[in-house]
Order: sequence, then C-alpha cells, then structure tokens
Amino acid sequence: MADEAVESGHAGLSAEALTPARPWPGLASFTEADQYFFRGRENEAEELARLVRREVLTVLFGRSGLGKTSLLNAGLFPRLRENLHVPVMIRLAHGAALPLRDQVWQALAAACTAAGVDATAPLPEASLWEHFHRAGAGFWNTRNRAVIPVLVFDQFEELFTLGQVDEETRRRAAGFVSELSDLIENRPPEALRQALDSGAVPAQSIDFSRRDCKVVLSFREDFLADVEGLRVNIPSLMRNRYRLLPMDGYQARAVIESGGALVAPTVAERIIGLAWRNRAEAPSADDYSRMEVDPALLSVICSELNLRRIAQGSDHIGAELVASAEREILVDFYERSLRDVDPRVRVFIEDELITDAGHRDSYALDDALVLPGISRTDIERLVAGRLLRVDERFGVRRLELTHDVLTRVVKDSRDARQAREAAAAAAARVREALEIQRRNRRNAMWVGAAFAFAMALLIGAGYAAYEATVQRNRARVAQNDAVAAKQQLVKETEKSIQAKVEIGEAQQQLQRAAVEFQKMRDSAAEANSRAKEAQAIAVKDAELAAIQQKRADEATAHAGQLTRDAIISGVIANASAEDAEHPDRALLLGAEASHAAPMRLDAQLAQLARLIADDGVHKMMRIGDKVTASATSPDGKRMAMGTNGGDVIDLDLTTWTVLRRWKGHEGAVLALAYDQDASRLVSADAKKTVIAWQARDAKELGRVSVGDASDIKTIVVSHHGQFVAVAGHSSVYVLTMPGQPGVPVLKRLGTGDGQCLGFDRDDATLLYGSGDSIVVAPLPGTGTGTEPSPRATRPLLARTPDCRFDALLHANPDGKRVVELRDESTDSVIGTLDGGEGELQAVFEPGGGFFALRNGRTTSVWKVQPLQKIGTVADENGRAVRMSLSPDGRWLATALASGEELVQPTNGGRARVKTRQGQRVAAFQFSPNGDTVAYQIDQQETLYTIWSLAPGSVLRSGKSLYHAEEVEFNRNGKVLATVPSGTDIADFWNPDDAVQLRSERGMLRAEFSPDGSLLAIQRANGTVDVLDMTGHVLLPLQKPVDADVERFAISWDNRRLAITLSDGSIHVYEIAPAGHETVLSGKRGSEVVAFSPDGRVLAVAGGDGVVRLYRFGSQKAMTELPDPHKDRVRQLAFSPDGKRLVSGSDDEMAILHDVESGQTVAKFGPHGGPVDRLVFIGNGEALVSGDAKGERQVWDLRKGSQLARLRAAGGTVSSVDISPGGRRVAVLHEDQTVSLRNWDSESMLTDACAIANRNLDCAEWRQFMSGVPYRKTCAALPAPKPVCR
Repeated sequence: MADEAVESGHAGLSAEALTPARPWPGLASFTEADQYFFRGRENEAEELARLVRREVLTVLFGRSGLGKTSLLNAGLFPRLRENLHVPVMIRLAHGAALPLRDQVWQALAAACTAAGVDATAPLPEASLWEHFHRAGAGFWNTRNRAVIPVLVFDQFEELFTLGQVDEETRRRAAGFVSELSDLIENRPPEALRQALDSGAVPAQSIDFSRRDCKVVLSFREDFLADVEGLRVNIPSLMRNRYRLLPMDGYQARAVIESGGALVAPTVAERIIGLAWRNRAEAPSADDYSRMEVDPALLSVICSELNLRRIAQGSDHIGAELVASAEREILVDFYERSLRDVDPRVRVFIEDELITDAGHRDSYALDDALVLPGISRTDIERLVAGRLLRVDERFGVRRLELTHDVLTRVVKDSRDARQAREAAAAAAARVREALEIQRRNRRNAMWVGAAFAFAMALLIGAGYAAYEATVQRNRARVAQNDAVAAKQQLVKETEKSIQAKVEIGEAQQQLQRAAVEFQKMRDSAAEANSRAKEAQAIAVKDAELAAIQQKRADEATAHAGQLTRDAIISGVIANASAEDAEHPDRALLLGAEASHAAPMRLDAQLAQLARLIADDGVHKMMRIGDKVTASATSPDGKRMAMGTNGGDVIDLDLTTWTVLRRWKGHEGAVLALAYDQDASRLVSADAKKTVIAWQARDAKELGRVSVGDASDIKTIVVSHHGQFVAVAGHSSVYVLTMPGQPGVPVLKRLGTGDGQCLGFDRDDATLLYGSGDSIVVAPLPGTGTGTEPSPRATRPLLARTPDCRFDALLHANPDGKRVVELRDESTDSVIGTLDGGEGELQAVFEPGGGFFALRNGRTTSVWKVQPLQKIGTVADENGRAVRMSLSPDGRWLATALASGEELVQPTNGGRARVKTRQGQRVAAFQFSPNGDTVAYQIDQQETLYTIWSLAPGSVLRSGKSLYHAEEVEFNRNGKVLATVPSGTDIADFWNPDDAVQLRSERGMLRAEFSPDGSLLAIQRANGTVDVLDMTGHVLLPLQKPVDADVERFAISWDNRRLAITLSDGSIHVYEIAPAGHETVLSGKRGSEVVAFSPDGRVLAVAGGDGVVRLYRFGSQKAMTELPDPHKDRVRQLAFSPDGKRLVSGSDDEMAILHDVESGQTVAKFGPHGGPVDRLVFIGNGEALVSGDAKGERQVWDLRKGSQLARLRAAGGTVSSVDISPGGRRVAVLHEDQTVSLRNWDSESMLTDACAIANRNLDCAEWRQFMSGVPYRKTCAALPAPKPVCR
C-alpha cells in the first residue's frame, strides 16, 4: 500500500492548476489546462501538429527532461482539438492484469467521454485495425461532425524495459506491437483475413478505405535504436519524425515572459544567464541563437524565484532577488525538501542515488525501506515534492532523483558532508593518538621506577650479605664472645632473611615489569603489522580502483560509441525522412552520416541509394521563397525570378548561380521582363506596382502604379525600351518605361486575357491575346491609328509568349485536319502540318525558333523558319500536361498526366531524364546551350533541380558513346560485363580504369569464374567454351546430342565446370587437365548451378523451386533443402565463407540457407519482380538481390533488415550493379549509357556537395546534429551567415 501511495503522490504532482501569480510549474509537467502558460515551444507544437495531420504515424523523441510530455499536453493537444482530432494520452502498464489492447480501449473511452465525443464501442476481441476499419463505426462530436482519434503513447520506451520482464510480458508486448503495426501500416490482421476468406466475418462489415486513426509514439532519445529495430514491421517509423531539442535563448525568454509583469526585461536576461551558465549575467545578443537551455532547470529557477517573491510580499521579481539567489535556488529546493525528514534519508540520497562521479543512479525501493532511518512517510513526502520519483524497471520499483539538474546540488552536499565527516574522523584519530601517547609515557615511568627500586634492593641485599659474612668471620675469631653477641647475631640473621625476602619481591617486580615491557613490544609489533596490512589493503584498493577506472573508461568509451552510433542512426533516419520534401538536406545529412561512419554499411548504402536517385543532377538550387514569376533574357544567359515575398532574384543560367536578390516590392512579384540588351528589368507585383531596375547593379530606376489593372499576369518591354505593356486577366495597359524623363504615359488599350503579350519590331503596335484571337493595338503617339484591331483566328493549339507565332487548327478544302503555323507580326502563314486523327497538343520554343506537335502517341519537332522537320520523339503513353523545347531544339521536356516527366532528344533517341512517383513539376527551364534543364520539384516550390543533359563520364567505344542493356560485375568485382542493346555480344571491361578487355560475339550466355580470370560462354551453335581473358580456350565442349545446355558455373579454384542439361543430368568437367567428366543424376527442370568456395558442395535448382545440394565425398550424395520456393529458381550464390547459400526465384523472394544444417536462415522480399541477381558484399555481411535489369535491394545479414533500395527512383538511372569486392557501382542510364562511380565516403561526400550546392544552415544543424559543434559539410562551399555557434 505504501508503494501505491508513492506512485499516486507522483502521479498527482501537477494537479494544482497554474495561475498568473504562479505561472511556472517547476519540475512538474504542464497539463492541457496549463496551455495559456506554456510558452517558448510554439514552433515545435505547430510542426508536431503538422506532422500528425500529415501522416498516420508521428514519432517524437528527445533526451530526458526536455519536456516531451508538456509539449504533448499543452502544445499538441489543443491544436489537434482545433482540427477535429481527439487526443488520447496512453501510458501502457506492462505489468498490469488488464491486456494492453484493453488499456487502449479504456483510455480511448475516457478521452471521448471527457471531450463529449460519441464513439462506437469496440467489439469483443476486435483488433485495433478491425475496430478503426469497422463499417458504420466512428467518432462524432457534439455538432455531429466526424473527429479523428489520435492515440498518443507516452514513454513508449517502457516497451523495452517493463515490457521485457518475463516471457509472458514479452509475449504480450510483442503481440501488441504486431497489432499496432497492422494499424499503422494499414495491414488487415492475418486472423481477420482468414475469417473473411472463410465467411466467418462478412466483408461488408469492414470498410477498407477508412483511415480514421492516427498514432503518436513519444520516447527518450536513448531508446531510438531500440525503436528503430521495429522498422521491419513498421517502416513508417523512419519517415514522419520530430526530434525535440533544448531551448535557445529566444524560447527561454518566452518562458520567462509567461509571467507577464512579474519579471522585468532586464531581470529576464539575467535569469536566462542563470539557467544557461549558472551566472546571473545577461548574455549577449549573439548568444541567444547558440545557447541551449534546459526547460526543466529554467522552470525550477523561475518557480523558486517566484516563491521567494511571494515570501517577501513583492509584486515582481527584482534584480536584487536574482543576484541573491545565484547558485542558491536548487540548493534551497534541495534543503527545503529535506527539512522535515530523518537526516539518514539525506545520507541515503547522497550516497546511493548518485555515482561517485556525480551521475544519477537508482536504488531498489524495497531495499531502501529496510535501511535504518528510511521510512515510507519520508519517501512519500519527497516523491510528492518532486525531489524523488519511483520508476519500475524490469519488475523492480526503483528510487531516483527526478532530474539530472539536481545531481550537482546533491553531489556538492555529499562532498561537504563527507568533508565534515572526514574532519571529525581525523580529529577523533588525533585525540586517540594523544591518549595512547600519554598512557605509554605513564607506563614507561612506572616501569623505570620499579626497575630502580629493584636495583636498590639488590644492592642493599648484597651489602647485607657482605656484612653477614664479616660477622660470621668475627664470630669464628671471637668464638668466646658468641654468647655475648648471640642476641646481636639473631638480629642480623633476621635482617638477612628480610633482605632475601625483599630481593625476591624485587625480582618478582622486575619480572612483572619485563612482562609489561614485552606486552608493549608485542602491541607495537601488532600495530606495525596492522599498519603494513592497511598499507597492503590500500595498495590493493588502489589496484582495484585502477581496474575500476579502466572499466569505467571502457564503459565511457563504449557509451560514447553507442551515443555516436545513436546520433548517426538518427541522422540516417532523418536523411531518409527528408528525401521527399528536402532532397538537398537529405544529401547533406547522408553525407554527414556516411563520412562519420565509413564502416557502417547502412550509412554508406543509404547515401549511395540517394546519389543513384540523383544521378545526372548537375546541382540543386534552393531559392528560399516560393517562386511566383520568371523571365529569361533575350540572349538566354540570365533569368529573373520573382517570389511571394516580393524579392527579385537575378540568376546566371550558364552556371545556374544566384547573382543577387533585389528588394523593393511590398507584394508578391507576379510578372517580369527584360529589355532587348538585358540592361534593364521590369517587375510587377500583386499591389499593381511596376518597378524598373538597372540590371548590372540592381539600382531602382523608377516605379509606376497601375492601380486600375486587374491581377497582373504578363509584362513585356518594347524593342527600343521606351514602353512597357502590362496584361491582367481582363485589361491591357501600356506605359512609358519607369524612370524616363518627362510625364509618364499610362493608357488602357483594351481587354485581353494575359496569355501572350508583345510589341512588333518597330514598336508601333502591341499584340495581345484575347481567347483564340490576336488583337493588334496601335501605341500612343505612333500615328498608326487609335483603335485596337482584333484578328479573328481559328481554334488555337499553341502560341509564343510574345504573340508573334501561333499554331491554329482548321480543315483544308479537302476536309482534312491541318495545323497552320502563322506569323502574326506580319499576318502571314508560315506553313501547314498534317493534323492526323488523334488528340493534338503543341508547344513553341519560347523564342519561336522551334515547334513540337504531339499527335496521339507521336511527337514531331519542327524548325519554324523555314519550316523543316528535325525529328520525331519516341512514343510514350499518356497525355502530356506540359511540354517545353530547348532553345537549340535538341531536347523536348514532357510532363505526362501519369506523373512521369521526360527529357528526350528530338532526334528520336532514348530519354535522357525520366522522373517518376508523381513529383510536382512547376516549370522546365533549359540553359542557353541546352546542356542542362531545371525542374522545380519540391512541394514548397522553392527548390530547383538542374539535370545535366550532357553524357558526362560514361563508357565509350572509341570516340562514340557505348550503349548497353545489361551490366554485371563478376564475383570479386575485377571485371564488368556489358551486353550491347539487341546483340549477341558480351563486352568485358576493367572497372578501375574503364578500359575494354575483350569482346565475345555469337554468345547466348556467359558466366565468370569467381576471380574473374576465366569465362564460360555458350555459343549460338550450342557449344560451351571455357577461356581465359586473353581468349585462349582451355576447355571446348560440343553441343550435347539429346539435350540442351541450361546453365553452367566455374568452381572457385578454376579447376571444374558444372553444366545442367535439359534432361535433368548434371555434368562436372575438369578444366585443367581437360577431359575428365563426372555425371550426377538430377531432376528434370534443373537449371541454375553454383559451387561452394571450397568446391565440396554443388548447389542445383530449377523449375520446381527446390534447392538441392550435392556433397562431393559424402555418403549422402544429394539432399533437398526444406522450405522451397513457390516458383522457378533463377539464381544461386554462396557466401565467401561457404557457410550460407542464397537462392532467388520468380516468386520474388530470396531465401538464405545454412549450408551445414540446410535450414532457412532468413527470407528477403518481395522484390516486385523475379530475383535473378544475388551478390554478397565484402565478407558476406550484406546481400544484394534483385532483377538483373532493374531494382536492387541490399540486406543486412546480421540483423535481417533492409539497408537500401537501389532503384530508378527518377532521373537518369535505369538499373545498377554493385561490385562485390570493392566500393564501385556500375550505373545503366535511361539512354543506355553506362557509367562507373565510387561509393566510398570521400567520393560520395564530393558528389553530395556538388549536387546539394550548399551547407546545412544553423537551424538545420541544431535540429538534426544537436550536441555536435557546427562544421561545414562541404569545405569548398560557404558557411551560413551569421556564423553558427
């Protein structure tokens, strides 16, 4: 019960609502009711809400203490409710009796009840997917409008701690993850599929089109790698993610300002300094963008200062209060928390809840409660006061400090206490030593006195003996006097006896003194022995401390490596998530990851896949704002872009470089035009202001307001530069060039639609479009008339922007449909073209030099004057929604309704560029020489991708471009084989220097030896030859009499050739010396064959999908591997160590087998097509699988997960092949040219920088590379300004 009380105290911590007088919660989390006081995270909340609205799954992660729960409660939830969403906060209780799915239902019901939402109750045993796809079910608010529940799983990392306590808990957690993955990825559960198939569940009860639920996963950043481990079942984990970072100075200021008048501005700056550097000093203006402030620490500081303000009865937090509180706030919080508890609790916290180095540690709650002085009451009080918290880990309830910011205070208190205890112990030891010294001195004095007394007695006794002897002598001499002296003799005898007694007593006293002296010596020896033992113990302790320090250093290094790996994994994932919307950012993030971890295949291959998709890209050019208008100079070398922010961007088309940005408009720029020599540019904005600029220095020459004009669509400058014409949706105006001397002339000429606008060569008339008609209007003061003259035309197909040329559709006298090309400036017919019978689409090159006519499935391209056909573009399916011709007429760019965009040579060759996946194309823009073309492809319309149309570095045959339809490396990557289009030729190249080695004609099939030194070729006449790369035939084999050759393979040692025949037999030949043949019996339909590296195993497979192993020298000659393919096996490959065998099939799967046991190790796929290309990379840690002429997938064989997909994702690439033995890749382009490129980290960094054409800016670095000091990814490109700190 006490434990439950602790938890309830913890849970109820933030129950007290915030008020204007108490706007900061301290270490407590903000609730949804506190949203008014939740400041500084507005951008994060908006971005997170945008991500939630965009995708089914959103991932939120960040390190502990950054306020993820507060962001969800007070930032995200209110925004979701405004957009017809119902947030459902869920924290799974993994150890509870209630099943995890039922916990979700319970939380969903409670959230709907609180929000007044009418929700359909889930059916018994219904899965998450089934409930949210149940026909007729739903969620409606009080206005009967449908709302979408958002399941928010807070502290999702507990899945990997509390969810792994025992086998049953792990089973429940795994089952819930599987069910949650079905919901996220919109996969009907297998059990439901079976029920639908059997009719147990009516199909009409399921609405497969519904997606009425969203999911948010929130967890600590140190569990990112664990969560990413779920990506096999939940691929969406890698896409829609947000990393929460510390606050910068501006955000910290917003938090402080939530207190309103409680804090003065100057005081707020000192509080920021206190939270940032623990000094109550105002930071400089440059510090605000680079500082990192912990929100929890800032909230504690503000809360503590506010409590002091209240205690003083002040109405504001003053500078003197901040100054006096420096370095004391957390100390006061700590001391106030421990004021009324047993002193032994402080000792427990300081000794057990932080490490010796001062890091946060934990202690089992049950073990703590049995310690002397540790009571349940005190623990409950400290948990409720937010000094401590109870956290359950692996089934054990553990105590720990609530936040890392407290560790410094606790360590300082512990150090001070230990210093006091050490001083007291030292004083006690001094007193004890003095007492022993005094006792020893006293004992020594008594021993000396006793010894002196004993010696005196001995001397006295000797003297008495001497006297007795003298008396006896006298007695013998004076025997006659004996009677007289008898009495005296008796007395002397008594004295002698007494002396002997005294001598005996002295001897006894001396013996006792000697015993005492020996005891003292023994005591001293024992003390000395103890000192030596203590010294030995100290030495052992020092050795143990050194060992522990070494282990700690190793653990720190390991933790550092794990941290670096986690950061790199995060960068890889973020790069993948940015691919679609920000491809330039994705390239730079991928370059950072691959360059930082050159040995991590996932980093290298993900970047390779990105570069393959961007192969052929000359560079990317990020404009920064949405482009709303553009114009090209008459010489084609300059281009001006107008933005929605009112800027005009001057661009050099020869280098695709931004020269300058001109500022002057207050509204979006809608139209632009150069004069004839490109010395001036005019621009018009949404506020109907026309500005003339001097092009060389962006100087404004003048401006005019066209106030009566409707929305401006087109603007043009007369040939002599005197007039400017402006056309809107309904009106056409002419005005004198702004900035010219004299009174400006502004005149409305008539009604037009703005589709075309142009002056005649003499600047006497203006031509403008009005529907299918061309209107010729005289200019003021030219003397050519006063009224516009409409020129009736036939149905219009195409028209040049200056109205000079147009293409009209009509019938000739024979009733045949024709296309008439006209020069409207001279009112003359250029010529007529056959209109055919299909749907017609047409376009002029903007300068009018060339014309393209698309008739159904064929596009013909013509030179206009004189009218001459220059080519026919190959057929492409689908209707064109946009076409554009290059200035030199060599290229036709077409955007199809299907979402494909192609750039094709007008002479009828294959497409050079082919983009897919429905990328948004707003415009095509060719360079003046036609060697590059720009697409505007991102969703924000701010990024231009410039594709190179020049062939680049590709294989050549002599001086001509080399074209192929298939490319393939041999097993060690030393030879590249190519097959020219439509031939029976195989060409072989050195991939390192692109030098052709040899060419073989009359070939049906060819196979390399693993080391690339030998080649087996099946000729058109059915013979098979084995030859070296010089062409010398080592083994000639005639065509079999009664069967056909299916496939063949050379052993790794180049000594044997295995051939499968159509009758099912397998023939193994010795290559050197030639002649010996071994025949193995096989199954009819056997085709593919492969040797193991040691030559002891031969793998054979074919039409029945079964892989068979022939083990040479084994008693069991042939074994069939279990788990066969469902269709024909097309390819086999052994790993370099020979322990694994992979097979690829028409069933679109690749299966990895253990050669020794025959068991299936892993399955990879489906691939979207037959798998007939299998390559192990390096030492076998990765596998490449896919279609020989199409997509490749790369798999991590250690984790069983996908590393990358190398595919034609749009651009110039048709297919690729990776070299197994080195960092080389062969690229087959859409136009069938072949290029070779490196995929080592340095080469890919160079390629990524060339394409991205910039460095990451400061905001991007802070978001994706937090904790890493800023560095330029691309050393040769400029860093962002201002400098990132």
